[in-house]
Formats: sequence, C-alpha cells, structure tokens
Amino acid sequence: MIFCMTVKYVKSVLLIFLGAFSAAFALNFFLLPHHIAPGGVTSLADMLSSAVPLSVGTWFALINIPLFAAGLKVIGREFFIKSLIGMAANALLIDLLGRIDPAILGLGDDLIISAIFGGFFIGLGYGLVLRAGGSSGGTDILGWLIKHKKPTMQLGRAILICDLMIIILQSIVYGNIKLSLYAVIAMFISSRMVDILNEGGAATKFTYIITEEGAAISERIMRETGRGVTKLEGVGMFTNEQRTVLLCTMYRHDMPQIKRIIRDIDPQAFVVISDAREVSGEGFNPLSK
Repeated sequence: MIFCMTVKYVKSVLLIFLGAFSAAFALNFFLLPHHIAPGGVTSLADMLSSAVPLSVGTWFALINIPLFAAGLKVIGREFFIKSLIGMAANALLIDLLGRIDPAILGLGDDLIISAIFGGFFIGLGYGLVLRAGGSSGGTDILGWLIKHKKPTMQLGRAILICDLMIIILQSIVYGNIKLSLYAVIAMFISSRMVDILNEGGAATKFTYIITEEGAAISERIMRETGRGVTKLEGVGMFTNEQRTVLLCTMYRHDMPQIKRIIRDIDPQAFVVISDAREVSGEGFNPLSK
C-alpha cells in the first residue's frame, strides 16, 4: 500500500516537472523574448527583471514566497505541497532554459506565432501540473486568498481579474498596448489548453458520487475547493440498501482535484460526471432573465 502511494506520488512529481518544463520552454522561446507573458506572476517577474538585475526565475520565486506563506492555511495540504514543487520547478527551469538563445528556433520577430505557440505550450504545461494535483503558484494562490476573504467571488473570476490587471500594468510599464493584446491571445489559448487537457466539454460540470464515505468526501471537497456539496438519499435497487449520493457542481478546473479527493478516500465510489449547460446561483452567475 505504502509502495503504491509512493509510486503514485513520484508519478505526480514527474508530471509536475514535465509541465514546468513545457511552461518554461514557452516562456523562454516564445513569450519572454518579446515581453509577452499571459498575466500572472511571470509577467511581474519579467517586468521586475527588466528593472532590477535578477533573473526572471529568481523574481518568480521571490514573488511567490509571500503568496505561499499567506496561502498555507487557505488551501489543502497536498495541493499546497505539489504547488510548492511546481513553483520551484518552474523557477528553476525558467532560468536554466533561459541560458539557451531563443534564436535557434528562427522565429525572428513574428509576434503572432510567438503568442499562439507560447500560449499553447504554457497551457499544456500548466494543465499537466494541474492534472498532477498542483499548480505553479502565482495568481492561482492569489485567487484562493481573494476567495477566502470574499467567499462569494468565483475562483476562476478572481484569477482572471488578477491576470488582466497584471497585463494592463504590463502595457503601462512597456508603453506598448500591442504587446498586451498579444498577451491576451496567449492567455486565451493557454486557458483553453488547460481546460481541454483536464476536462473537455462545457465550462461547468456536475457530478453524482455514490459512496459509503459521504461525510469525509464532502468535507474535503468543501474545504479544499470551496465548492458546495448536497447530500441526497438513494436506494440501490439490486440490493435494496440505503446509499449516500453526493451532488456537486463545479468549474472544469476543479475536476482534477475533486476526482483526486474521491480516489483518495473511496476508490470504489460510483461517480457520474456530466456537462452542465447552465448553472446559476451561489458561487456561480446570477439567474439569467
């Protein structure tokens, strides 16, 4: 059992490093050479690196340290540890790959190709890290902190607002609105890649979880993702036994973490996941007219 858990954890860490490599590759060979960074701490690190002679990876780590310190009690322990690994791997690989001349790709000053493929590879990288159960820190952690202070704020919206504010700041610092527009393109492609890699289909999902560990699963889902859970009572018609059925509605980016929680507590749980065409109410958009 312990060996299986160890192998599983090692696979997660390897996936995090693979994702960090993809993101660092995107940043060093497509985005940072043109000061195109799709929001987040990476953009801040790039701006600070231009003003103070420290590497982008160093600034990336320095900015993340207080965010992780503040988020220690807000996010789940496993997610926190894996995010810390993701952040450290990202910072290290950004600086290591930064020693290679991006001119070897022969892209020149083609900004649209840089934005498109930079967004693709950074989204691929962040998606792999998310699939492994972590994040690369930055605005993901900041989004959790905002949601902790304002529970009615959607996590995805909090992260998007942070990213857009940083992109606006980037356009002011560099005095070039065009670069910020390319950054928006990269951010859009990146977010779509993250979504496709983790859960295709609709932006929101709902799931039915039939389990004998309803209390433990619902407690961790609510604590670690901020999503609400509704308990239903069901009866298995083959056995005529009472069953606990949990109903949970979430955004696509919540799915990897929720599936991991279910797998950790009750691997034998019966789970049905489906697209939600429209979701309204607390934690989501208001009911449309």
